[in-house]
Amino acid sequence: MIKDHSPRTQNFYQRFEQFQCASFSMAVLRQDESNTIIPFTHKHDDYEFIIPITAMPGLKNETAIYFGEPGVVYPVTSGRTHGIAYPISGVSHTDISVEKNRF
Repeated sequence: MIKDHSPRTQNFYQRFEQFQCASFSMAVLRQDESNTIIPFTHKHDDYEFIIPITAMPGLKNETAIYFGEPGVVYPVTSGRTHGIAYPISGVSHTDISVEKNRF
């Protein structure tokens, strides 16, 4: 099932396509200057793979901050804190999450 989502809050607007089933999800953030990702961190039990389509400065994994290069896969191990270090706009990426018990 593919859905088009447009969540809106005061500081965040995002348009992406998402596929989701019981143990796997994939989201693609479309490149658009109005798509601003505000700084955040979170953690979860899933394994996550972040694949920048455009350059993504400020990818955060625990205390390390990376310049996300297009086409490189950035894995996030289950239970690790990760996110974005500072606001970025006009970026595009694919995010794949797989439930921990599937590995």
